[in-house]
Amino acid sequence: MYYLADNNKMNLILISILFVLNVSVFGASGLNDFSRKDHIIVIKKNFKPISPMKWKTAYKKATKGLFKSSDTKPLASGMALPLASIKSGNVPKKKENFEMVFFDYSKEGKSEKKKTNKKIKKNQKQLAQKSLKPQTPTLSIAGSEGANLKKKEFIDYTKLLSSAYNKSSGSNFKIMSTLYGIKENVSLSNYEMIPYYNFNERLSDMGSGEIQIAIGTNGSSVFRGLIQSSDNYPVNFEISVEANEIVSIPSFTYEKIEKILTMKNVKDITGSHLLIALNEEVDSTQLETKYSEKVFLNERMKIVDEGSDYIYELYLNVEPGNQLLKFMNRKGKIAEKIIHLSESEMTYDESSLTGKKTINFRLFEENLTSKKYVPVNVNEKSVKLFNSNKSAVKDGLNSYKLFYDESINSFNNYFELQRKRSLYIGTKSRKIIVPSDEYLDYVLKLFNIAENSPECIIQINLSKPASGFELDVKSTKINGSVDVLYMDKDGTVGRELTGLTERVFVISSDFGAVNFKTTLGKDDTRYHQSFCSESLYLLEQI
Repeated sequence: MYYLADNNKMNLILISILFVLNVSVFGASGLNDFSRKDHIIVIKKNFKPISPMKWKTAYKKATKGLFKSSDTKPLASGMALPLASIKSGNVPKKKENFEMVFFDYSKEGKSEKKKTNKKIKKNQKQLAQKSLKPQTPTLSIAGSEGANLKKKEFIDYTKLLSSAYNKSSGSNFKIMSTLYGIKENVSLSNYEMIPYYNFNERLSDMGSGEIQIAIGTNGSSVFRGLIQSSDNYPVNFEISVEANEIVSIPSFTYEKIEKILTMKNVKDITGSHLLIALNEEVDSTQLETKYSEKVFLNERMKIVDEGSDYIYELYLNVEPGNQLLKFMNRKGKIAEKIIHLSESEMTYDESSLTGKKTINFRLFEENLTSKKYVPVNVNEKSVKLFNSNKSAVKDGLNSYKLFYDESINSFNNYFELQRKRSLYIGTKSRKIIVPSDEYLDYVLKLFNIAENSPECIIQINLSKPASGFELDVKSTKINGSVDVLYMDKDGTVGRELTGLTERVFVISSDFGAVNFKTTLGKDDTRYHQSFCSESLYLLEQI
C-alpha cells in the first residue's frame, strides 16, 4: 500500500517534468511550422502523427484588409490609389486647387522636382507683377539633395533703417520757377528759397529747378516764402497748396523790371511791387493803398492794354506793410484779404475765389478756475465780419452764422467778437474756444503787458499735440521784438514745446505779418499767417 502511494507520487513528478519540457519546446518553436521530429511522446502514451499546420496561409487570411497601405500609394486628398492604376498610367485627373505631391529621391524624381519648382517660380513671378505692394524679401534654405526648398521670411534691418532715415515724413508739394527776361523765358535753376516761418533757413533746388516742402497728407495750407538767385529780382509769394501739388512761381531779371518801370515812367522809390495772377473767377483787383502805376501783362509777361487779353495785374512802387487787397468777381461781388508787401521785393499772389459761403460756429468760453467750457451767449450785433459792419445771425444759445458774398481760398475766416477787450478770431473750425475777460487779464500779466500797451497778442489753440513749432515776423519795423510762451493742459507755462502743449502765445511789437510752421502729430505740417497791428488780440485755431 505504501508502495502504491510512492509509485503514484513518482508518476506525478514525472508528468510534471514532461509538461514543463513540452511547454518550453512549444514556446521555442514560435510561429514556425511543426515537423514530424517535433512529436512529443509521453510515458505510456503514444500520440498519432500530426500534420504540420500551415501558419502562413492562416495568418494571411486572418490579417487580410488590415494593411491596405502596403498595396497602394496615398493621394494628397486622402484617398488611396492602387498600384495597378499607377503602373498602367490610369491616374485620375486632379481637381482645381488640388495638386498631388510625391517625394521621390531617384534621378527621375529630381527632374520632376525641378519642373515643379519652375512652375512655382513662374506663378510667383506673375503674382508679383500683378501685386502693387512690394514683396517681402525671402531667404531660400536648401536641405538634403532632392528635398524641396523651403522659403523663410527674411528681414534686412540695415535696409529698413536706411530707408527710414532717408524717407521724408508725410507728404510734399513742389515749387518751381519760370524766369522772365527781356528776350527769352526759361526755367529757373540754381536758386534758393527762404521760408517766411524762419528767415535763417535756406532751401536749395540743387540745380534741379524743384524744391520739395513738407505738408500734411490731407491738409491744405497757404505757404509764403522768398525766391532769390543771382542777377534776378527777389520774389516773395503767397500760394495756397495741397499735398503732391506742383506750383510755378514767376521770377524776373533786373533788366526786365527796369524796362517795365522805364516804359511807364515810374521811379523805383520803394522797390515794392505786387503781381497778381487772375483766373476765371477774378475779374479785377483793387489795392487799398498808395502805388505809382497799375499795368496789365499777358501770359508771356508782356505789357498790353487794359482792353486786351491779360492774365496778370502788376502794381508798381507800392507802399510797404500790411495792405488791404480786394478781389471782384465777374458779377461784381467783392472779397477782401490782407497782404504784406516788403521793400525791394516783388510779391506774387494767385488767390482764387470760392464763391458765396456761410460759416456756422459755436462759441465757448475758457476760464481760469474751470476746465469746462461755458457757452458764450452774446448779442448777435457783437459778432461782425472782418472789416465790415455785417453782423452775425444768432440761431441758438451760443450758435452763430456769418454770410460771405464772396470768399478767398488763401484767407482765413476772420470776424470780431466785441467784449471788454475785442477779439479778432481766425478759424475754420465750428467749435471756437475764446478766453474770458479774466483769462485775458491773466495773459497780460504773464507777459508784463499794461492795459493800454500797443503790443499785439496772438493766441493759437492747437487741435492736437504739436511736435514742432516755428515762427518769424515780416515787418517794416527794424527794432521790433517777439516773445513766445507755451501753455500745457494743466496750466503750466514755459518756453519749450511739450507733448501736453495746448495753447501758444505770441507777443510782438512788430506790426506786420507773423508766419508759422506747425507740425501736428508726427507729420501733419501746416503753414499759416497772422497779421499784427497795435493793441490787437488775435485768436487763431488750427
